[in-house]
Amino acid sequence: GSARRYEVQSFLPLLTE
Repeated sequence: GSARRYEVQSFLPLLTE
């Protein structure tokens, strides 16, 4: 979304289970 920085921080950890 607008705050890409927050988005990345949000979904990146989810991918690295």
